[in-house]
Amino acid sequence: MTKTLFDISGLEAALKHGELILTPNRRMTAKIQAAYAAQQTAAHHQAWPTPRVMAIEHWLQSLWQRLADSNFQPAADHIVLSELREQLLWEQIIQQQSGDNLVKTASAAQTAKKAFDLLLLWQLDWRDSALATTYDSECFQQWLKQFLATCQVKHYLTKTHTAHFILKACEKNWLTQYPHIHLVGFDNLSPLHQAIIEGLAEQSHHYRPKVLEPQCQRTQLAHFEEELQAAANWAHTTLANNAEAMIGIVVPELHLHRQQVEAAFQQVFEPQVSLPESPRYTLPFNFSAGQPLTQQPIIATALAMIELNKSEMEVAQLCQWLISPFHHLDSLHVDFPALLSEQIIRSQQLTISPGRLRQMSQQLFDKQQQLQSADLQQDLFNQANCPFTQALQTIEQLKIKAQAGYQNRRHYPSHWVKLFYQQWQCLGWPGERRLDSVEYQQVSRFYEEIKAFAGLDEIVGQIPLTEASRLLHKQLQQVTFQAQTKDSPIQILGSLEGAGLRFSHCWLIGFDDSTWPAIPKPNPFIPIDIQVAQMMPHASVERELAFTKEIIDTYKHNAEHIVFSYARLNGDKEQQLCPLLTDLPEVDASCWLTQSVQQTAQLLTLTAPLESYVLDQTKPVAEKVIATGAVTIKGGSQILKSQASCPFQSFAKHRLGASALPTPLIGLPPWSRGQCLHYGLEIIWRELKDHSTLINKTDADLQALIQRATVQSLKRLLPQFPSVMSIRYQQLEQWRVSQWLTAWLVIEKQRPPFRVVAIEQSKRCTIAGLPLNLRVDRIDQLEDGSYLLIDYKMNPASDSAWASERLDDPQLPLYCTVANRKIGAISFANLSPKNRGFCGLSEADTGIPKIIPIEQNKRELPCQWEDTLKEWQQQLEQLAVAFLQGASRIDPKSANSCRYCDLASLCRINHQRENNE
Repeated sequence: MTKTLFDISGLEAALKHGELILTPNRRMTAKIQAAYAAQQTAAHHQAWPTPRVMAIEHWLQSLWQRLADSNFQPAADHIVLSELREQLLWEQIIQQQSGDNLVKTASAAQTAKKAFDLLLLWQLDWRDSALATTYDSECFQQWLKQFLATCQVKHYLTKTHTAHFILKACEKNWLTQYPHIHLVGFDNLSPLHQAIIEGLAEQSHHYRPKVLEPQCQRTQLAHFEEELQAAANWAHTTLANNAEAMIGIVVPELHLHRQQVEAAFQQVFEPQVSLPESPRYTLPFNFSAGQPLTQQPIIATALAMIELNKSEMEVAQLCQWLISPFHHLDSLHVDFPALLSEQIIRSQQLTISPGRLRQMSQQLFDKQQQLQSADLQQDLFNQANCPFTQALQTIEQLKIKAQAGYQNRRHYPSHWVKLFYQQWQCLGWPGERRLDSVEYQQVSRFYEEIKAFAGLDEIVGQIPLTEASRLLHKQLQQVTFQAQTKDSPIQILGSLEGAGLRFSHCWLIGFDDSTWPAIPKPNPFIPIDIQVAQMMPHASVERELAFTKEIIDTYKHNAEHIVFSYARLNGDKEQQLCPLLTDLPEVDASCWLTQSVQQTAQLLTLTAPLESYVLDQTKPVAEKVIATGAVTIKGGSQILKSQASCPFQSFAKHRLGASALPTPLIGLPPWSRGQCLHYGLEIIWRELKDHSTLINKTDADLQALIQRATVQSLKRLLPQFPSVMSIRYQQLEQWRVSQWLTAWLVIEKQRPPFRVVAIEQSKRCTIAGLPLNLRVDRIDQLEDGSYLLIDYKMNPASDSAWASERLDDPQLPLYCTVANRKIGAISFANLSPKNRGFCGLSEADTGIPKIIPIEQNKRELPCQWEDTLKEWQQQLEQLAVAFLQGASRIDPKSANSCRYCDLASLCRINHQRENNE
């Protein structure tokens, strides 16, 4: 006979005679039914009566429906509120009575709902003055009074309230009694449920199967992650040694750790699932805890699409659905969504407006069309429209139509649902490919919830479009989705779901003294003394201790082999074993930690053989290709800077075009702030032209010039960052830039006389056969006729960057070697408040602080300027030759080379270091 997760030997007579069996949850109901079906199949029966096994919640619903069919009041004419409807009604009442005094109305509503349920389940009269002895309980009593009044007017009832009226119906003999009711897996029943069962059962029986001689052990691990790893390896080993094993993994608060647990078990059992080419399939273990519907990719995509109705939407959310397979638009290049997503991310903004998105999509589409079009003249006069841009425009038009031209127009949820359907259809959701079984279940459940959302008209009334989107997301967040899958030999359960089931092996995670017994968490809206006296859940230390004893006793007898584990550390906090388990023998779990990495590596190697490449030298850059201009090597002096820092870095960036995606930022990214200062100084010096004009300017005139330069430089950034550059933000940024410029011009005034001869000057040159485009920030002519090259820096820089075999910053030395005029000095201009000023080297004394004559330099440089220039030229030519010849070894010059490099995942240097160690 097929092994099952429930021992029905003590229930055989009840099942055979069709007696009612109640369970705490639907999972246990399904396991009992499966066990009975396996028994009947083993007896060669082809058909048998369906056993009367029901979860208590389902049973109460059936009783309520029977009362409604019998015209019992209020079952016949009252509406039972869903979880969301009840939550929203509580929120409305609390908001009306408390106004803005409560910061978290939703949290207060949820706690009030639980308090009302407790009063009903423990059969306490909410009007009792003993229940209003604190400020919180008085507020709750007022809220509850209004809640019940609203329910009475609108003929509403909560699910828990229906149980109260079922008991009334029992007392009035509206329901037929059961000869026997069998209670399976219940540790405690609330007084209300106990009263209903006693009123309807001539006899009630409690049943809990137990393993008579279990082997229980305990073990300790360093932290929670190690617990998961050890449990996964233990389960894998157990299943390998015994194919008939039925394994239970119990994780407290599984719903909070679902993704982490799944990743740990997937790494051990199916590591190849993480490979891109692996098809999606059901994993070989079952979870009792589902995930919020909003976390399912296909549903998250649908919700992200309607975020386009907002003035700004999150970039992360937008990019996730752009690269998802759950949309379809004809005539788009296959890589269009990924390229658009990359462009959006590279803007480094947290949000983007629909208008900006339309602009970026059309620009990308035009660029792709130009690359594909052979007839440039025809393309110029007959530009095609981007299908994605057109879809976005249609979505905007649908929104305007639904709002009747008013931005904050209010409508019922059912009205907004029609708009959402139209927009999803416009974007081709859920895609053109055939959905798999799990995705089909998710979409079906999604449509059910959308229909329920459309039924909220009476509860929430007319609301704006943005509020409708928020409420829909909130509703779906509360819906737990669990795919219907076949049974597995490994069941991963929460601490309550596993109680009462039977396994051959069971590992219980997280049994430390911080979790078991739990810290009491009484409901703040019911006086604590009443909760303690009534032994309500989470009310007192005694209640939590009793609950912990019941749980542990249950699990000690639900398998033949049992392991309790705990983590010694939770962050920085030390933990001990649950004191109720100290009598168990201890087992060493270290053997289950060493298997994971080796096993995963072997499986991945077998599944997808890895190729090894040595990239110390790659194919050289062909001279003919450079000469004909067939390939343009972009990067300027950055090519040599990267080559000096690490040859592989230069190869990856400037030949492969590799670069990591930047992290979105709040406000302007650092590079744009530096660009703004560059723009400002360019405007200022194009007007001033020399030192004499600067010092002769009055303070008022100079400040006016600085303000004009600041405003103009910020205007250049406005088209790139329209969502960031609000009026207030521009004012703040203008103040910051003007402060920096003012402070810098004070330093410029202190210099000896000079004349600005070039600003942002470009120069094309060739060094050792490598063509480069250079740009120098500024060139000044000094009193002696020599020239000073200046490079503006946002972060402090030092002349040590020019005093090593591999130059850290070769831009200014490079310009010196190719300039057609005599360069007498080079210097960084450090603009930041930290170390603000010049820092450089010169042939002779310039009179500028921190620009050191070469003969006085303390670096490892020649004492003559001409010798220094020759040394720089030799080093730069070596770097250029190495780049052209394809030198690409992974050879960082220093720790800073890797610290400021974003290619670690490509060169795998950290992985190599781990292997070497």
